[in-house]
Amino acid sequence: MKMEFSTVLLLVFICNFDLLVGQQQSQIDQTSPMNHQANVGNTVRMECKVKNIGSSTVTWTFVNHNVLISSGYEVFIEKGITETRYSVQRPADSGPYSFFTLVIAGLQEEDQGHYKCAIKGTEISSVHNLNITEAAPPPVIPNVSQNFNFTDCCVTEGVSATCMPACTPYSVSVGGYLPYIT
Repeated sequence: MKMEFSTVLLLVFICNFDLLVGQQQSQIDQTSPMNHQANVGNTVRMECKVKNIGSSTVTWTFVNHNVLISSGYEVFIEKGITETRYSVQRPADSGPYSFFTLVIAGLQEEDQGHYKCAIKGTEISSVHNLNITEAAPPPVIPNVSQNFNFTDCCVTEGVSATCMPACTPYSVSVGGYLPYIT
């Protein structure tokens, strides 16, 4: 059976077309929140939702410092990136989507900037913006150097005369030293 060149060319074209149609290109969903705001010390989660991932690898990069944070689920230790603060979580896939969530714990001011989720070897990516705000002020710690006097409370509660000196801790002397109250 002799085939003509045009028939062979047509068959090659059909086979290649079938291969291309069968392999859909990976896409990054752009509907996830891209702007994030958190306080110093808090934790932030940036979601990267990839459709038709196939055998592709997803990377996270800290754009401001040009630092590769992860490839797949492997987190790299480099230029201040520590495994304990950075992780990539992958919750259960949903249909054609795969999730690669970058988690940064113990946020620092230096973490502010742009983070890129990308499909390795392609131009397909999404950029997330992280804005670090001031942390809430720490709770006010009472001045422990002041003299505490709980005598009225101790009398009301019926504390014995032997234990009454403990109701005014700064009046109790232990071997010549005043106890330290924390």
